Amino acid sequence: MKMENLFYTFLSLGVVALVAIGVYMFAESMGGVGHHEDETEAEELFMSTIKASFGYEDYTYVHRQTSEDGKLELIDTYIRNESEKYFKEDGPVYSSEIYYKENEIIVCMDYKEEKNCANISQNSTFYPIAYQISNKFFSNQKINQLVENNEILIEGGAIVFHGVEKEGAYNVLRYTLDYSKLSIEKLREIGISPKDPVILRAKEYNYTLWINPETNFTMKQKMNYVDLGIPRSSEGEVLLLSKEAMEMPEISELCEEEKVEGLFYDGNDVFNKLLNCMKQNQSELCIMSLAKDKNVIRICEYAEEKRDTCIVITALKMENAEYCELLGLENRDLCYQEFAYSFENMEYCDHIINQSIFEECKGLFNESMENETIEEESAENGIEEIEEEEEPSTEEEVECTSDSECIVSGCSNEICASEQLTTTCEYKEEYQCLRLTSCGCVEGACMWKPTIEYEECMKSFEEVEE
Repeated sequence: MKMENLFYTFLSLGVVALVAIGVYMFAESMGGVGHHEDETEAEELFMSTIKASFGYEDYTYVHRQTSEDGKLELIDTYIRNESEKYFKEDGPVYSSEIYYKENEIIVCMDYKEEKNCANISQNSTFYPIAYQISNKFFSNQKINQLVENNEILIEGGAIVFHGVEKEGAYNVLRYTLDYSKLSIEKLREIGISPKDPVILRAKEYNYTLWINPETNFTMKQKMNYVDLGIPRSSEGEVLLLSKEAMEMPEISELCEEEKVEGLFYDGNDVFNKLLNCMKQNQSELCIMSLAKDKNVIRICEYAEEKRDTCIVITALKMENAEYCELLGLENRDLCYQEFAYSFENMEYCDHIINQSIFEECKGLFNESMENETIEEESAENGIEEIEEEEEPSTEEEVECTSDSECIVSGCSNEICASEQLTTTCEYKEEYQCLRLTSCGCVEGACMWKPTIEYEECMKSFEEVEE
């Protein structure tokens, strides 16, 4: 898998450093702890978090990991009973599931509002991922190995404690990990490659763990690091921890393995593009375009103020009016109105609750039908309509005298006029150019001001069309 940055590396399908199963998983992914002036207390607290899951047989564990800006998150679920194990990752673009049965591994992808499952072979690109995640479930043997690894890390002094203190209901443990303190031989001894991204991309990792003193599980954690010169952070917290195994979801009908693999790689491609969109100044417009182009309405949740518009234009592209139900009451009605207009189908009007919008929707079709009837009757009677020519105005009309008289409107905020106007929710790529100009009064008319940057941007789209 190609990972764009450490957030994706740490949070994609639990491959590298997904914090799961409390500090049990956190310690496995990132190493152990070193010396501190209160070394005994710190080491005992840390080791107790590693051993906290010792003896767990049946259980349910749910963990949430959040990106540094708080906008993206992954929720991971681990369930184990006597005969089966189950893992689910619910992310911004898709949800993935892995069922570990006695003699088979089944992977499911819930992507673009459709769930597909397949039985994977050992030759599948999914198999190494499924194998690594399987190792992240509670295991007494694994815990013993972690204890040994951390003893090596403690002796090597790769981690320095910054204190243990009480904070509310938790014991808070802080420490810094520096892999450069360990020799290549010691890194390999604890199962970490010197070429691992977590070593090559950052020198130090600073951790804060909030530990439940009754269970010794880490309930929250935060990690700060510098990724190739860029400060980053990641946070996580436990949402559910139970010694009872929840019922595992049923597996849908199986399909070909290649189909599930294709959905996985397409979903990862959309995820990477979503990350790029969120780095841009006009991230909402970028996300709207991505959702529409890829038919992934799920990512409209990240379009912030443009969320509803994103849903409408993507739903229209997918020709699926059911997505109108994702909107608030007023925008829901306007969404159905858009479907009625766009597909010239009056039946969509029947879903509208607001009476005035309903009448407006119906009225358009009634007026259209009346005009068609008049034209048909005129044609039958051989009567030609004579249009009266309007007398030209002797006075030049002025729409505005100042910028304050001009307002931005339209479904995609693409209209600059002196009054509020309603447009169909058809997003166009050239709308991205609007961030290079502003709405104002130019020679008595409201329009987008013709800045050099704006005109060059619009010209580039015109050349593409030609």
